[in-house]
Amino acid sequence: MTTINDISDLVQVLRDRPDWLAAVRSLVLGDELLDLPQQLARFVESTEENFRLAQEQTRQVQEQIRLIHQQLERLEGKAGNFEGAAYERRVRTRVLLRLEHDLGMASPVIVFHQEGLVAPEMNRLFRQARQSGVVRPDEIADLQDADIIFSDSEADSHAVVEVSITADNDDIFRAERRARIMGLASGAPATGVVVTARLHGPQESLANDRGVTALVLPNR
Repeated sequence: MTTINDISDLVQVLRDRPDWLAAVRSLVLGDELLDLPQQLARFVESTEENFRLAQEQTRQVQEQIRLIHQQLERLEGKAGNFEGAAYERRVRTRVLLRLEHDLGMASPVIVFHQEGLVAPEMNRLFRQARQSGVVRPDEIADLQDADIIFSDSEADSHAVVEVSITADNDDIFRAERRARIMGLASGAPATGVVVTARLHGPQESLANDRGVTALVLPNR
């Protein structure tokens, strides 16, 4: 049996006897300290799991926020469409008077609008233009998306109207394009018209440049 006379003898014995070393380590450090690496590993694993769950919850919250924004945009769009449709109904009669004054139309009448009015002569015009190939089917479909079409049988002329509470560039380009299609389909002069409650300077200049008549009518 090895005699232990000093600390170096003890160290050597512990190196030679791992079972003694484990017993001494347990006595000196205690079970809690010995279990520290396992506790740390469990803590790291728990932290990583909590972080993963937090990320998932964050993504879920972001998705909910995105869906709420989409719902709000749809509601705003519906409200805007409702307000725009109400504005269009209010200005129809006033547009008639302005067409007589601004475009010199003698007896303008509404022959088409988006709430279901299609005069018989417009149906014939659409059909004949489609059959003759004067305009493409997609152009006829584009013309049928116009807000209002006025015709003057006495002067044999037309006005294709885009109605928007606040006119933008697209309104002007649509009015110009659809008036061109109407002119080809009818074989008669057709003017693009934008009716709006708010016309900013750049859009007014663009309308003048594109030969589109802009009529400013208050939203009331």
